[in-house]
Parts: sequence; structure tokens; C-alpha cells
Amino acid sequence: MATYLAEAALEALYQFLTDATYGFNAVLATRRTAEGWTAAQLPDVGTFARWFYRGSQQTGAAPYLAIVPESSTPDGDPNSRMTEVRLRILIVVLDAMIAGSEAEVVQAAWRYADTLAETMYRRLPKGKQGWTLSDGGTAATGRIVSATVEAQELLVDPDLTAPNAAISTRIAVTLAEDY
Repeated sequence: MATYLAEAALEALYQFLTDATYGFNAVLATRRTAEGWTAAQLPDVGTFARWFYRGSQQTGAAPYLAIVPESSTPDGDPNSRMTEVRLRILIVVLDAMIAGSEAEVVQAAWRYADTLAETMYRRLPKGKQGWTLSDGGTAATGRIVSATVEAQELLVDPDLTAPNAAISTRIAVTLAEDY
């Protein structure tokens, strides 16, 4: 049975971000080495979630990354067999996991945002580029036309006493119909 639209895009993005060689934590490790950052300043994402965002209420290892579908569009042109799915990636950065002050928490959130953007860049080897989500993984093999970062923004919960933050990234995934 074929996987369509939101589920296919979400699963392809999830498989791409959790890949041990090319995924988010792999790129983060490379950036830490290049920039001289420590794991205390920018730890690996400990929990990858799909479909629902729990924010700072998430149980499990932190930082916490959630991929949530936002919308999808039908094919834009008659018989184009292409559709676009918008997803939001939220990374929660808890004050307790970052060494330093409130400013370092916000700085860490933006470093995660930059790492996510870098993960989506075109890079070699062919077929492992972020813009094709590693050719769609097993959920949408060969169907991902493009995946692009549309926007990133910092979210802060004003009701929390600790300076926890979340970085929100909107991704647009264009995929071909499975036929």
C-alpha cells in the first residue's frame, strides 16, 4: 500500500533527520568539532517525535525534536501529479541541559536552527542531499522533488520560570504522486 501526502513527507523527513550518517545529530557533531563547541553547550537531540508537539512537557531525553504536519495542497496544475506538504520542526531547548545563562539557551536554540538548515543543504554523496530527503527514504522512495526551509523563528513560553526555548522551522516538501 502506498503512503500519501502528509504521512509520506513526514516519514521521509523523519528518516532523513534520524539517519546516523547524514542526519541531524551527525551534522551537529561535525559543527561542534568545527566550531570547538562541547556537548554541554550543544547536546545531541535525544528524542525525535512525530505527529504531535509536547513542548517542555515531553518526557524522555532532551533536547526534543518534533515533526508536525501543518498543511498540504492538491496538485497545482491539472494532472501535474505533484503536491506540497508543509511541516513544522520544533526543537525544545531546556535551560537545565545547556551550560550557561539564558543568553546561552537562546544561542543554543539558534545553533540548532542553523544546524537544521545546514542539514537541508545540497551535499554529496548524490542521493543523500537534504533537499531530496535522501531520495524519500522507504516511505516515499524517489518521490521527493524538493524539501526547503521556508522560515525559522524562536518561541519562548512566557509562563515558564526557567528560560526554556523552542526553535520552529517550517519546511515545504514537494513530492510526486505514487503511481
